[in-house]
Amino acid sequence: MREFMSIEPPPDAFDRAGPAAARRLGPVLRRVAIAVLALFVALGVHWSLLLRGHAEQQANAEARVHQRSAQLAHALALQVGTLVTDIDYMVRTLADTRAAGSEREFLRTQRLVEAGLPLGALVQVAVADARGLVVHSNLRDDVGDPVSIGDRAHFVFHADAGEDRLFISEPVLGRVSGRWSVQFTRRIERDGVFDGVVVLSIAPEYLSSSFRDIFPDPGDTVLLAREDGVYLARSHRFDEIVGDRAGLTHAFMRAPNAREGLSRAASVVDGTDRFYAFHRVDGYPLVVSVGLDASAELDTVRDAIAASRVENAVATGVVLLAGVLLAWMFLLRERNSAALADSRERLELALAGGELGTWDLDVPSGNTRFDERWAAMLGYRLAELEESVATWENLVHPDDWPAVDAALARHLSGRAAHYESEHRMRHRDGRWIWVLDRGRVVERAADGSAIRMTGTHADITSRKLAEAAIAESRERLEKLVAEVPGVVYQFLMRPDGSTCFPYASPGIRAVYGVDAAQAAASAEKVFEIIHPDDFERVTASIRESAERLAPWRCEYRVRDADGSVRWLLGHSNPQRLASGATLWHGYIYDVTEQHLAAAELEVGRQRLMTLLERFPGGVLMEDARDVVVIANDTLCELFGLSLVGADLIGLGHAELVVRLGPERSGWLHEPESAARGEQRRTIEIAAGAGHALEVDWVPILREGERLGRVWLVRDISERKQREVALEKLAATDTLTGLPNRRSFLSRLSEAARDARHRAGAAGVVMMLDIDHFKRVNDTWGHAVGDEVLQHFAEVVRQSLRRGDAAGRLGGEEFAVLLPGTGAEDGRVLAERLRERIETQPAVTSVGEIAITVSIGVAALGKRAEQALELADGALYRAKSSGRNRVCVADATAVAQ
Repeated sequence: MREFMSIEPPPDAFDRAGPAAARRLGPVLRRVAIAVLALFVALGVHWSLLLRGHAEQQANAEARVHQRSAQLAHALALQVGTLVTDIDYMVRTLADTRAAGSEREFLRTQRLVEAGLPLGALVQVAVADARGLVVHSNLRDDVGDPVSIGDRAHFVFHADAGEDRLFISEPVLGRVSGRWSVQFTRRIERDGVFDGVVVLSIAPEYLSSSFRDIFPDPGDTVLLAREDGVYLARSHRFDEIVGDRAGLTHAFMRAPNAREGLSRAASVVDGTDRFYAFHRVDGYPLVVSVGLDASAELDTVRDAIAASRVENAVATGVVLLAGVLLAWMFLLRERNSAALADSRERLELALAGGELGTWDLDVPSGNTRFDERWAAMLGYRLAELEESVATWENLVHPDDWPAVDAALARHLSGRAAHYESEHRMRHRDGRWIWVLDRGRVVERAADGSAIRMTGTHADITSRKLAEAAIAESRERLEKLVAEVPGVVYQFLMRPDGSTCFPYASPGIRAVYGVDAAQAAASAEKVFEIIHPDDFERVTASIRESAERLAPWRCEYRVRDADGSVRWLLGHSNPQRLASGATLWHGYIYDVTEQHLAAAELEVGRQRLMTLLERFPGGVLMEDARDVVVIANDTLCELFGLSLVGADLIGLGHAELVVRLGPERSGWLHEPESAARGEQRRTIEIAAGAGHALEVDWVPILREGERLGRVWLVRDISERKQREVALEKLAATDTLTGLPNRRSFLSRLSEAARDARHRAGAAGVVMMLDIDHFKRVNDTWGHAVGDEVLQHFAEVVRQSLRRGDAAGRLGGEEFAVLLPGTGAEDGRVLAERLRERIETQPAVTSVGEIAITVSIGVAALGKRAEQALELADGALYRAKSSGRNRVCVADATAVAQ
C-alpha cells in the first residue's frame, strides 16, 4: 500500500481626418468592424466552449480523485481492520494459553501463530512477568539475564489498566530482538490478578512493504498511524519518519472525532502535493491515510486539454491505481484462501496427534462412550454425560440436525464410504461451537447392517470464524469492484494460444456485452466485437506484452450489435505462470466521450484556422499565461520579419519582444495585473518605409477573469496617404498653390501665440493687393487673369525667406507673414517685393502683362486679428495714395 497537488505603447501624434474624409471612410470602417466583430464573436464562442470544458474536466478530475482516494482509504481501513483483528485473536489466544499454565499448549499455540503470519512479518513472541522481566522469547531458547520492559508504554498500560484490551505500541527498538517493531500486547491474568504481558511484535517494514507492493510509485502513498498520530507504517520512506508523530497537516489530526475525511496538502516528508483521504479502522485506535499525487493526476488533465489525443489524468489515475489495488486485493484473497486451507491442514494434523475427542457408538442399542477430550470440548466433565447417542443428539443445533442425520444415514446404509459432518453444538456456557464430526462403521452384521461405529470430534470454531471473515472481506471487495466504472479483470493466454477471463467484474457486460461466466469460459466473444480496423493492432499489442512481459496499454474501437462504435482504453500488467501461460491484471473503460470531445475541439480549431487564413491582416494571440498560441504569416509580412507565424507560437511575452526587436515590439501590450483590468483599444503605428499600420488590441475575458488577449493588425498605408493628400488639398489654394485663407490664418494665430513667449520682435504681417486687377479680367478674360495670379504667387513665393509664409486670402488679395522680423525690416522686404513685381511682367497666353501691387505692413502683436486689421488699413492707405506703394501701420496702434 502507498500513502494516499500591458505596457501600452505611447500613442503617436496622428492628426484626425476631417468630417468629409470620415464620411468617405465610413463604409470601409463598417465592413472592417463587421469582420472584426465576426472574428471576435467566433473567438469568443470558441474560447468560451474550450474553457468551459477545461474547467469542467478539471473539477470532475479533482472530484474523482477525492472520491477514489476515499474509496481506497475505506477499503484499506477494512483490510487493516481484518489484519489487526487476526493479530488480536492471536495475542488473546497466546495470553489465555499462557494464563492456563500449560507450557506445551503455549508453545503449540506460538508455532501456530508463527506459521499463520507471512514470512518477515513476525519479529518476536515474548512474555513478561508481572515485574516486567522478559521470561520467554521465541528468539532465544534461554532468556539468560532477564531483560526488563517495565518502562515500556504497553507494559505500564496493562499493569495499570483495569480492563484487558489490545494495546498497539509506537514503533520501538526491541531489547531482545534488536529490531524495530510495532508491539501488539495483552495482559495475562491468573485468577483475576495481573501476571504479566504477552507481546506479539510485528515488523513495521512488513506493513510498509505490503503497502508498497500495492502502490510502488512513490508519488502515491499510504500511511498507517495511531489515533494520537504516531506513525506505524508508510509505503515509502518510512525510515525517515519512524518514531515521529503526524502534525496538523493531516486532516485526521485536525478532526479527531471524524470517522473519515478529505484534504489536499503538501507532504512534510517529500513535499509532494497530494489529495488525501483518511478512514479510521473500526474497533481499533488506528487511521489509514491514502494520498494520491496531485501533479500526476492533474497534469494529465491539463495535457489532455492542450493536446487532443492526451488522455484524461483522472482516468489514467483511476486505471493505474484502481487496477493495481484491485489486482492486489484479488491476490490477497487468493493468498488468504490458501493460508486458510494450509491452516486447516495444520490444524487437522495437530489434532490427529492427540487433540481429537473420540466417541464409540453401539448402533443397535444407541449406547455411546465419549472420552474426556470430547466432553471438555463442550465444557463438561465426562462423568456429567450420559453414555447415550441421545446426549450427542440433544447438543446438536436444531437447524443442523437434519443434515447430520442424513449424512449418518447414508453411511450406515452403505451408500457413503464414511461419515463426516460440520455442525454446531451447544457448549456448557450456552454458546455454540463448530465441530468437525467424522466416523466409520467398524463392524457390520452378516446382512450388512451396522453394529459398531467409531469417530472423532474436532473443534473447528476458529476455522469457521476465519471463513466467515474471508467471506465478508470477499463480499466487500466485490461491492468495491462493482462501483468502479469499466471492468476490472484478469486475462489469461495459455501456451496453446487460447484465451479467457478467469475474473471479470460486473462491468464487463457494459464494456463488451458479455457476462463474466461467458468470458471465463472463452474470450472469443470479446474479440468478436473489436473493430476490424483495430483487431490486428490489438492482438499484436497483446502478443508483444506477453513476449516482453511489459505493461499493456491500448486504445481501440469496438462495434456493438446495433452498429454503433465505441472507444475503449485498457491498462494491465502481465505475469508469467509456472505453466508457461501469461496472466494479465488490469482495467478497461469507455473513453468514447473523450474522443468525441477531442473531435469537437479539432473541428473548432480547424474553423478558427480557416477564419484566420481568410482574415485580411495579421493576427497574434496570447493565452492567460502570456504565451503565443496563434500567429499567422501575414503578421510577419506586415512587420517585415524573415519568419513565419509558426516560428512565434509557444514564445512567452518577453521572448516575443526579444524576437521582434525594439523597433517592432513597441505596439505590444505588456501583461497587466488582473486587478487593474484590461480595456480594448485601437492604435496606429508607423512601420517604416512610409507604411502605417492599425492595431486593435482585444482582451479575452470571462466574468472578469483574463483568459488571454488578441492583436489584429491591418495595413492602412493607402488610407493614411489619402488622408494626407486630402488635408493638404483642404489647406491649399488650388489655383496658386499657396495656403488658402483658413490655413494662413491658422498659421498667423500660431505665430501670435508664440510671440507671447518670445523676447524681441514678434514679426510682421503684409497685406498685398494687385492694382487694377479687374481690368485684366475685363480686358483679357478670367483665364488670363488666372495666369496673372499664378505669376504673382510664384514671384511672392520666390521672394520669401526660409520660415516666411504666404497665403491667398481671396481674389487678388494676398498676405505674407514674416516671423521674428521688426517693422523697419518688414518695410524694406515689402519694398523689395513691390519692386520685383513691378519689374517682372506676367508672361501669359496673350503676351506679357505688367502689374503692380499695393502693400500694407503691420507689426505682429499678441492678437493676430488686430495685426491683420492694421495691415489691411495700411493697404487701404497705399491704394488711396496712388497704388504701387508700401504703407506701414502706426506702431502706437499696434502697441495698443
